[in-house]
Amino acid sequence: MSPAASGTVASLVTVVVWFFLPAAPRVEWVAAVGVASIGVWSSGRFARSTGRHDPSDVVIDEVGGMWLTLAGMPHEPLIAAFGFALFRIFDIVKPPPIRQCERLPGGWGIMLDDLAAGLLARAVLVVGLYWLRARG
Repeated sequence: MSPAASGTVASLVTVVVWFFLPAAPRVEWVAAVGVASIGVWSSGRFARSTGRHDPSDVVIDEVGGMWLTLAGMPHEPLIAAFGFALFRIFDIVKPPPIRQCERLPGGWGIMLDDLAAGLLARAVLVVGLYWLRARG
């Protein structure tokens, strides 16, 4: 219940938790899918009960997006930092087709824009890591 920047706070907490957990890619992917699944249901239910389309006090979407960004990645400080920055940029800017995902009904619209931002952040992170490692 952060009074300001609740999405950023939730994303940062997720990165810290991910970073300090033992690296276990399969478990991380199961967690990402689990958070996404529970998030669609719970955020949709909360939105219906409050009558708000995408309530700012729902942050499971940021947790799911951050998990998709980092699941299976090496637990290194720079990867955590760049993953966090890329996810927040794509989540805030919402380039197409991320913005279109928000238009979906209920929990799908709440979750899928952040999951798409997480996948895009992951793609950029993977390409960046490949490029850096190729350069030696």
